Amino acid sequence: MTELKSQLEHGKKGAVLLFDIDDFKSVNDTLGHVYGDELLKQIAARLEDLQDDHMLAARLGGDEFLILLSDISSVEEVETYVSALKQKFSSCFHIDGAENYVHYSMGITIFPDDSDEINQLIMNADTAMYEVKHNGKNHCIYYHADMKKHVQTKKEIETMLRQALAEDGFHLLYQPKVNTTTGEIAGFEALLRMKKHQISPALFIPIAEESGYIIEIGRWVAKTVIAQL
Repeated sequence: MTELKSQLEHGKKGAVLLFDIDDFKSVNDTLGHVYGDELLKQIAARLEDLQDDHMLAARLGGDEFLILLSDISSVEEVETYVSALKQKFSSCFHIDGAENYVHYSMGITIFPDDSDEINQLIMNADTAMYEVKHNGKNHCIYYHADMKKHVQTKKEIETMLRQALAEDGFHLLYQPKVNTTTGEIAGFEALLRMKKHQISPALFIPIAEESGYIIEIGRWVAKTVIAQL
C-alpha cells in the first residue's frame, strides 16, 4: 500500500490486479489446510519470480493476492504481465507427490484513470473480480463504471429481500400445469413475487441464492403453499 500511495502522489500511471484462487475452499476441505498452506506458498514463489522494477506482488489475505504494476502507461503493458501470470499458472503444482492445477479469477483497475484513491482502487479491482466469479471464473476483467452500478443494484435488492422476509413482503401466484393430452389441470406451479417491488424473479432469485436468503425464502414458500392448500 505504501508503494501504491507513492505512485499516486507522484502522478504515476499503473494498475492494480487483485485475484484469488478459484474453489480454494474445496482444496482445504478435501486435502487439508496444511496442503492449502503449501499451495499458497508455491503460488507466492511463482509471483516472486515474476517481480521486476515495475511489478510488486503481495498476499492480501486468505487466498487473495494483490499485484501493483508501477509506472505503466498502457493497457498493452498490463497485458504483458497478465499473460506472464497466466503462463506461470499453466503448469501444475506438485505437493506431496500430488499434482494440482490452479485457476484464478482476477480484477484489474487502472490508475489514475479509474481512481486516484487507494481504497477505491482496491474496491474497483474487487468489484471486477466479483464479476469474474459470477461469469464462469478462471479469467480476468478490467473494471469499468457500469460494474459499480451493478453492485449497487445488487445491494439494493438484497435489502429489499431482507425487508420482505422481515415484513411479510412476499406473495405467491399460481400457474396451472395442464395435461396436453387430456386438457385437464394436473397441478400448479407456485410463483414468488414481492408485494412492494415490481422486480422480476429472474433478477431477485439469483441474488437471493448468492446472499443465502434463498433458504429462508424457500421455507416461507413451502409453509405458505401448505397453509393455502
